[in-house]
Amino acid sequence: MLLAMLTWGGSWPSGKLIAGLARAEVIIFWRYFITSLSILPFLFIFKQPLRIEKSSMPLLIFGAVVMIIYNKLFITGLKVGLAGAGGVLTTSLNPIITFSLASVIYRESVGPRQKIGLLLGIIGGAVLLNVWKLDIRELLAGGNVLFLLAALSWSILTLISQKTQQRVPFLTYSFYLYTFSALLELFLALPHGLLSITGQPWMFWGNIIYLSIFATTFGATVYFMAAGKIGSGRASSFTFLVPTSAMLFSWLLLGEAPELSTIIGGSIAILAVYLLNH
Repeated sequence: MLLAMLTWGGSWPSGKLIAGLARAEVIIFWRYFITSLSILPFLFIFKQPLRIEKSSMPLLIFGAVVMIIYNKLFITGLKVGLAGAGGVLTTSLNPIITFSLASVIYRESVGPRQKIGLLLGIIGGAVLLNVWKLDIRELLAGGNVLFLLAALSWSILTLISQKTQQRVPFLTYSFYLYTFSALLELFLALPHGLLSITGQPWMFWGNIIYLSIFATTFGATVYFMAAGKIGSGRASSFTFLVPTSAMLFSWLLLGEAPELSTIIGGSIAILAVYLLNH
């Protein structure tokens, strides 16, 4: 999970670098098409079944729809917002929303230590974002509203993943989730030309490969596996670690210089994850 969250941190500046180079629909299609192909060999290596029950199909399709909505918000938000700020907002809010929904839908208890952990996660995110320097208009501007909606959609997807893995092995679940996502996105991408990105430079394709294989095939699959094994709430708590790595990668790749608050906020977030998983 720690390595998975590190790859997610890199996905924010990576997505920022290519967000304006092609239509979001085309980028998302190729990302999930490559992801689906890369998972297929692991199904055979680990002898995971391709066959699934018909009763699981609606949940998988619903998960794919939510995944597409999340990525549309993700790509569009990166076009107009800061990658570092997007990483902080989405990943700091995700555990809070997920814990809240899980406590209502799955009746997962939230103990005193976990409540303190959630509060520390909020504080850590606020420190990373330098929220005291922003007024309400700045906080809701520049694509940040899209990042808030992205956090909500990802929380819903986490809950769906926990439910589906009660019936479907996690690698099989991941394969069908990304395959259905690619198929649904295909219809949205066709009007914009699937091959319109063939002339893009190596930097573009390098970031597509990173987003597809490292951040998704590895990072997201590990995350969904954790959601099925330890519960959606505890799995989502690890995303408190993403803002620190997102800010670090944004500094290295985009020149979005970090401040002392990055170290302080990141340390608070690590403590939050510890308390939430104690």
